[in-house]
Parts: sequence; C-alpha cells; structure tokens
Amino acid sequence: GMGCPDWPLCFGCLVPPVSADQLPPDFAQKYAVDGHPAVFDAVKTWIEYTNRLLGVLAGLGLVVTTVFTAFVVRRKPSLAVLNGLSLVTLGFVAWLGARVVGTLLAPYSVTLHLVASFFLVGLLLAQREIVVRAVGTARPAATRFLVGVLVFLGLTFFFQGALGIRVRDESESWLWNQNLADSLFNAWGGAYDLHKIHAGLVALTASVLAWLGWRRRSQDPQLTRLTLAIAGCVAAQALVGLVLWLGGLPAWAKPLHLLAFTGAWSFWLAAVFHLVPGRAPRV
Repeated sequence: GMGCPDWPLCFGCLVPPVSADQLPPDFAQKYAVDGHPAVFDAVKTWIEYTNRLLGVLAGLGLVVTTVFTAFVVRRKPSLAVLNGLSLVTLGFVAWLGARVVGTLLAPYSVTLHLVASFFLVGLLLAQREIVVRAVGTARPAATRFLVGVLVFLGLTFFFQGALGIRVRDESESWLWNQNLADSLFNAWGGAYDLHKIHAGLVALTASVLAWLGWRRRSQDPQLTRLTLAIAGCVAAQALVGLVLWLGGLPAWAKPLHLLAFTGAWSFWLAAVFHLVPGRAPRV
C-alpha cells in the first residue's frame, strides 16, 4: 500500500528508516498525499521499498538482455522487437507505480499497474520461447481439442481476473464502510458470488488441460510440466480463496491469492507460446 508516500524516494530517503524517530517531526504533513497525512509503518515501508528494489533489478536484467540481443538482431529481429517493447513497458510500469502512490491507491491506477506488469511478463515469456526454440528441438503438433481447452482456459482466466478486480473494489469499499469485525461470509451479491461460482469452471478446465498434458508426457514432457503447474497454481488459488471467503479477507492471504493467479496465468501463457507452430511465436 502506501508504505512509501513519495516516489522514487521513500520518505525522502534513498534507504527508508526503520522507525518513526528517524523522520522529521512534521513528516505526516510533509509527505501527505492528496490531503491525507502520511503514516509510517516499518513493515509496510520495507515491503514497498523491497518492491522498488526488485523493480530496479528487473530493469538492470532487461538492460543486460538488451546488450546480448544486439548480437543476434539480424538473425532474430523478432527478439529485438520484443526486447524493445519490454524496455518501454518496464518504464511504463515504473511510471504507473508512481501514479499508484500519487493517486493514493486509486483502484484504476492499481489495476493498470497490475495489467501492465502482466503484459511485461508476457513479453519476457515470448522472448524466452524464441531462445528455447533456437537451441532446442522440435515439439509435436497439438490437437485441436488441446488447443481449444487451452484457449477456453485463457478466457476463463480473463473473466475470473476481471471479476477479481471488481471483487477487490467491492470488498475494500465494504470494509471501509462496515465494522471490520463483521465477515463477508454474509455479504452476498454482485461480482463476489459470481467470482466464487466461476472458480469452479476455472478449476474444471485446468484439470482437463492437466489431464491432456499428462497423456502427452512421453511426447512432450515440457507441456506436461506446464499444464500440471497451471493446475497446481489454480488449486493453490482456490485454497487461498476459501481462506479469504471464510476468514473475512485476512490481509496476508490477498497477495498469496494474486500470486497464485499470476503463476497460473504465466504458465498458461508459456504453454500457449510452446504450442504456437513454427520456429518462434509471432510478434
């Protein structure tokens, strides 16, 4: 959340403090955002600071990748295009991170930041597939049924993700306006229920895909690993979702729920690239 009320610094420091005693007496007003006084919480501050450090490391890694890509640009122009898009997207993600802070966690900025990050992961997975195909061996063609299940699962992921965003907005608004001792267990209606019901369809489709991948384990072990990983992430997400539902949305479970969805989506996209015919995924 608002662990760091400013960007790119954190409470005006390159390395944030570990206690409020290290901040000026007027820090609450000095770093106020949109009229809301800043609140120092060492745990939240260092979580946010770690997030920014990981972003910097990702940027440095992408710069190194760009240097190596320059040596093969003539042989793999699609790799260079994807790499350039990745650099632009990473800059956009960083800017959106600043907007998340500047808008005091406005839902639209949080959502755009997340979607842009997902898009960046997709670009990186596409580059990975190009490199794997350049040094690997051919893989068997996919059946129409397998491709159909994979595409259908992607659509369910999209719909479930959209519902999840809506549930987040509804539940957080509900929590801010209700007694926190109450539970969402009795708060029926809207995207919240549809999100739970639709989870069953996601789990069923992921299970069918895992079964299809398992049947091809001798022909295409990489696809088997990807489909099993998808099913595992979906199962983990469902388990954490139950905790969120029955436990009244504990704060620690929210990032785990999103992490499982991120894993499922990433493995799904890797499976899509894996099954694209030809020598490399299309740009």
